[in-house]
Amino acid sequence: MIDAALKQPEDKDDADTRKVVDFYRSFMDTAAIDKLGVKPLEPMLAQIDALKDRAKIPALIAKLQRIGVTVSYMTSVQQ
Repeated sequence: MIDAALKQPEDKDDADTRKVVDFYRSFMDTAAIDKLGVKPLEPMLAQIDALKDRAKIPALIAKLQRIGVTVSYMTSVQQ
């Protein structure tokens, strides 16, 4: 599906196909990823580094969990 979408002219793509192609190209652009290094993570790393109060750990863990970071413990709701 992605190979077929990549071969279509961009002006003929529908919005959903364009999103798939753009997403695919974004994670296949290893030159840009290498160039950025950890820069995209710096704001979150700064928040972690600034944490000085144990009482604020649960909020930080919740924030990390919401953005998909694996944390020391997980919370979830199941049936």
